[in-house]
Amino acid sequence: MFNNISDIVGQFDCIVLHAGINNYGDHPSVVARKVEIFCENVKAVSPKTCIMLSSLLYRTRSVYTNRITDSFIDKVNYDFVIPVNVLLQKLGRTHSNVTYIDSLYPFCQELEAGRNLLAKDGLHLNRYGAAVLGNVFNDKIFNFIRQVTETVEAEDMSANYREASGNKEGSCEGKGKKTKAKGHVGKCKGNGKKAMVECQVGSHKGKGKKTKVEGEVRSSKGKGKKSNNISDSCRETQGTPLILRQVGGGNDVTFQLGSTFQSYPEFQISYRQWCQKNNHPMKVRASHRNKGVADANNFPFSDITFVCKHYGKPRVRGGETRPCQNYFASNCEVKLRLVFLESQKHYKITFFASEHNHIISSQAFKWYPENRKLDHEETGQVQDLLKLDVQMKNIKNFVTDKTGKIVLSKDIHNIKRKMDKQVSQGRSEGQKVADRLLQLQESDPCATTVIEMSSSNELEIMFFQTNEMKTLFQQFPDILFIDGTYKVNIEGYPLYPFLIQDGQGKGRSVGYGFVKNERKDNINKLFQQFSKNNDVSKVKIVFVDKDFSEICAVKTFMPQATILLCTFHVLKYMKKKVSDLDIGKTSKSDIMKLISSLVYAGSKGIYSEKYRELQKVSPKSFMVYFNNNWNNCTEMWVHYFRRSLPTLGNNTNNRIESHNQKLKSYLGRTLHLSESIDRLINFSKHSAENVDYASFQMMKTRIDKRHLSNVQLSIAKVCTAPAVDLILKQLEKMQKTKYTITNNQTETGSAHTVQVEEKSYQVSEVKICSCSFNSMYLLPCHHIFACRQKICDVMFDSDLIPERWRKENTSTNTASPSNIIVQREKQTSSRVLDR
Repeated sequence: MFNNISDIVGQFDCIVLHAGINNYGDHPSVVARKVEIFCENVKAVSPKTCIMLSSLLYRTRSVYTNRITDSFIDKVNYDFVIPVNVLLQKLGRTHSNVTYIDSLYPFCQELEAGRNLLAKDGLHLNRYGAAVLGNVFNDKIFNFIRQVTETVEAEDMSANYREASGNKEGSCEGKGKKTKAKGHVGKCKGNGKKAMVECQVGSHKGKGKKTKVEGEVRSSKGKGKKSNNISDSCRETQGTPLILRQVGGGNDVTFQLGSTFQSYPEFQISYRQWCQKNNHPMKVRASHRNKGVADANNFPFSDITFVCKHYGKPRVRGGETRPCQNYFASNCEVKLRLVFLESQKHYKITFFASEHNHIISSQAFKWYPENRKLDHEETGQVQDLLKLDVQMKNIKNFVTDKTGKIVLSKDIHNIKRKMDKQVSQGRSEGQKVADRLLQLQESDPCATTVIEMSSSNELEIMFFQTNEMKTLFQQFPDILFIDGTYKVNIEGYPLYPFLIQDGQGKGRSVGYGFVKNERKDNINKLFQQFSKNNDVSKVKIVFVDKDFSEICAVKTFMPQATILLCTFHVLKYMKKKVSDLDIGKTSKSDIMKLISSLVYAGSKGIYSEKYRELQKVSPKSFMVYFNNNWNNCTEMWVHYFRRSLPTLGNNTNNRIESHNQKLKSYLGRTLHLSESIDRLINFSKHSAENVDYASFQMMKTRIDKRHLSNVQLSIAKVCTAPAVDLILKQLEKMQKTKYTITNNQTETGSAHTVQVEEKSYQVSEVKICSCSFNSMYLLPCHHIFACRQKICDVMFDSDLIPERWRKENTSTNTASPSNIIVQREKQTSSRVLDR
């Protein structure tokens, strides 16, 4: 800053410096030090030049209320403006050539006129505000400079400036040899040899040899030998200047008996500053509204009394349930009474006692409830974070970083409890569940929502399915994953998701159900509702854990489907049973190896061989258990039975286990059923967005640049990304394998035998193969490609790809509307009661 004027600073008798808040991010001491260095540099170059420091402007909310918050304005004022002004004032007292002028204090009060002076950001002045501040400089600073330069000699100028700094208002014109003012806005008239004003917005008139004005917006008129005006636009504002007043108590933030304030907002700023600077834990004890005054914004109270948080004696309340209580009251006598004097139109402190009888410290001050309390906007931000399930410690850190307030976990819990109370509006949890399902039905007319209650009016099951879920099941009905998950609501209802695998290989939910318990009749009711509202005749495979209630329900409502047990859970159950055997550790390990061989057996012969070995090493009690529970249902868990089934490569329930694990991040044991429904719907939307993005990615062509060919491009054009990857691996395998192909013509069509080493496979119509890959994934295998390479002109044909693996099958269809269903045994009711 000093380098820009170092060459000409000696030409001027006075420099006026007005600081802004663009350095808000810096610590106040850093800003004050920069100003001090500037003053020292000026004094070193020109010892007789006087420097006048103008105070920073206080900020308030602009008319554009959505642009900036009250808490941020208070943070700017209390954390930056006030501390910087205090340090600048100290510079004025400790440096002989520096004078501090605190005449701009109430420029931006919480008045509509003051608010209209600010730009949209609420921090900077608009053009009108700049023009008004220009008048302020003219009346409060430049006339003061003229008066001083007329009455004192240049050698004693700095000392006389300090003596005359109490002159708040004046109107005179002076003749100074050289005058320079740097500031925010300026307006100057002079007849001297040279006058220079550097500011952001200003109005300048001058007669002399040379005039120069630099800034952003200004109006300049001059007569003389030379006039230079640099600006973006010109505008001259006329009118009465904004009258400025000092806050009661003087420049220092102190209170005393008899201090006066021109408005209540003016008092509030000083009161807060006084409390924060001196760590006074104050609160309002009593107040009376000012009913007889017209300006209620500036004079809302006829009188108001503030006392210390520890004022008075403890008020003992309550019964004997909790006899030991904590109270702030400790007979502290600190008290302040503010009274409105109607005849003089200002407030006055009529009673003031400031001596505490307890410890006062900044460490204790921050923990008082009044200092931890969040305003309306800050509370709204915390509520938004609570809705997103942000951890408590992260919310506390967020509040501290944004507001500077230190809050407790109890404060956050209180906000959440109040928020829950506002949402519930006195309704029971059962009513909220019914209302939420009705809202879902209204927003999605094609959705299905079902509530079934017992004769005692208790919720037995609750099932819902959105239109999108229905469409997904219609597109991909061949394989279904079912499993229950627990600890997802306060009421303790287990959640049963129904999951399918889409064409992109993703697990997608197609329905959610809550059951009171996992009794067989409740599970049957849930499966009945799913089968009633969907065409389950196309379901080919259902993956479940070894839960007999689920298995019985699938056999009842989806009799055509093949039930497969999750391999992981099969091994888990058997391992638990083996660990309970009273045998050595080595024997247990041998038994588990044989069980694993049985699970992954590739043929019936291998299974029989391993079964005989198991009989030799296992105790008789274990074999009885194994024969009664496992050996009689091998088609559910032994892998060689699955080789011809369209499992899409699935052998476990990992897809639904992963889905349930992700659900746990949305749900929790602290949520009610109504809240769980909201979370489930949001989770489904989030999953749909991820799949939509994956569908967008399919607009790109997925190729293997190592083996780029026309065949590969044709496959990528038709198939989804997972299908492309599987088919390209089969093509690569075909190129590395030797085949012997024999033509076996039949009456029904063409057939070929493909010999690979010692194994042979039957390929029909050059589309279907007897190998496990084609059976599981329904995609062309390397045997089919080998036949097509030898027989057909075209290696790849789109007819080889089933609908589930086609890109075109990602579009959604429309389901037919269905109404909300509320059922009860023996009678019907739309009311759901709490458990």
